[in-house]
Amino acid sequence: MKKSILKSTFIIIFLLASLVQGNSRDYTPLKDGAFVNGIDGRVLVSDSNNVYKFIPNSDIKDGLAVIKAGSAIEMLYSTGLAKIIENLPRQAGEPNSGIRLWARITTYRDKNYIFPIYFLPFKQVDKKKQAQGSQTALAVNEPNDPLSIPPEVLEKLTTGKVIEPIQIRSGIELKEDRILADRTGYISKQKDGRYTFSFDALGRNIDKTFITLLPCKALEIAIAEQKDEPETIRFKAAGIVTEYQGNFYLLLQRTSRVYSNGNLPK
Repeated sequence: MKKSILKSTFIIIFLLASLVQGNSRDYTPLKDGAFVNGIDGRVLVSDSNNVYKFIPNSDIKDGLAVIKAGSAIEMLYSTGLAKIIENLPRQAGEPNSGIRLWARITTYRDKNYIFPIYFLPFKQVDKKKQAQGSQTALAVNEPNDPLSIPPEVLEKLTTGKVIEPIQIRSGIELKEDRILADRTGYISKQKDGRYTFSFDALGRNIDKTFITLLPCKALEIAIAEQKDEPETIRFKAAGIVTEYQGNFYLLLQRTSRVYSNGNLPK
């Protein structure tokens, strides 16, 4: 009898432990490359470590996973982020302001990031107050009015957003992202933990520049492939080159291993 009770207790504890372990990872990231098509939200600024996050007003979905509204998603260093930051002082005095964002989702080690592409600033306005200040305002829901508008419809008619065209201060140069097409080089981990891509000169008189890599699935796959090899792998890489605060970054789109077959260029 005691053995039976102990056995049952052990089974219950095991099942509870399995349940807890199974629910420990209740977040499924969106697939790498998913596109954010004009979603409204606000920017969260972290001055301590120069990290900027986007907080969407609605869910971001890709058909399999979802980023819930109100979640903070880290934005990657890029030309798009630099433009967003440039716009932030204009919205500092607007508590109901935000941005409408077009961006690309990246996934790295089960975490999502946002690569900003384009944005439009907006501010929330009260159309009812605007109408009260206008002499041509239409009176609705007055006493003895034969046509009464439902409150939920009236709310939509009297509140809304005004999308503002982007205005860049004079003296600010608009830089654009560029495409890196099939360049050969090496992926290395630096002492500060970041990964870089250094261009392979192949013995020629070419500047051996390296560029910081942004977190994405292509980088994660390349790191895993390099980890299994005793020697440094040469990769052929393609992606988007972007700039942030005078530094260049590369968002990989794809990588493929390059085999020399023992032949060295002349």
